[in-house]
Amino acid sequence: MQEIEKILEEIENTFKENIENIEDENGVHHFVIDSFTATFLAKEIIRKHMNDGWIPVEERMPERTPDEKINNSYKKYLVFIDNIDYWDIDIAVYDLWNDKKWREFSNTYCEIENVTAWCSLPDPYKKIQEENK
Repeated sequence: MQEIEKILEEIENTFKENIENIEDENGVHHFVIDSFTATFLAKEIIRKHMNDGWIPVEERMPERTPDEKINNSYKKYLVFIDNIDYWDIDIAVYDLWNDKKWREFSNTYCEIENVTAWCSLPDPYKKIQEENK
């Protein structure tokens, strides 16, 4: 089942759990959910599945980009490190061609353990030019 199908199924099931049975003056039953509740529930489910761009390491690992293959370079990623006593976010590289381990992005390239998720770095900051200059 693709992710979008999982999201839609979860939204449908959640809506079923939160509907109200309202009987009108003619004895007809209407099953409704108010729009605020429906919107809130749908957004929460979508956010949970989207994870703001973070990819669990169990789901997949990064693949080498064409630029990495040509330049024999490392692409940098944000990694979420989940240790027993703390959590951290760091910039790291994924060493695909040697030992397939996460390493600190530094001169030493020390191995990082307990990486649970990763995501691409955002685009660099671009200074907004003033229109009058």
